[in-house]
Amino acid sequence: MATTVATRNPSSSRTRVVPLEQYIAEHPTVRVFPPTSERATRIAMQTMWALIVVSLVILVLDEAGLFG
Repeated sequence: MATTVATRNPSSSRTRVVPLEQYIAEHPTVRVFPPTSERATRIAMQTMWALIVVSLVILVLDEAGLFG
């Protein structure tokens, strides 16, 4: 993994190399969506996967002849 990052100053077009830790400290992560939106998305995805699994189980049981 890289331990340095080359950054460019937009006002002077000069490139400087800084340690990765310093770059991360200078550029904090900005969340795009609020936490409630991320939580809702996670719940929706888990619900979707659960429905897919249930559907597959029903298809397998139907093919096995357990539903008459």
